Amino acid sequence: MTGEMTGGTVARGPGTVAGQPSSSSAIPCLACGEARPYDPAEWRDAIVRVEGGQVELETADGARRRFGHGAVLWLAGLPVRVLRNPGLGQAR
Repeated sequence: MTGEMTGGTVARGPGTVAGQPSSSSAIPCLACGEARPYDPAEWRDAIVRVEGGQVELETADGARRRFGHGAVLWLAGLPVRVLRNPGLGQAR
């Protein structure tokens, strides 16, 4: 995913991900220690690449998995409950 930082989000423009719908959306960054409930609509059709920091996904059954710089995620259909930043810096 290509994008640029704009006001705390990574902006994804039309056609930036090969084979994906041509749409524009903003993927939120997570501040140090921030946790946010997973909203499937917010992540629909998004392929996310962790560009800095770490992102931790917590599933409905309480399992947690961390992803760092360079990880590529597609969250559609996963039982994600919470996204959090366990690190000291901003996750983007």
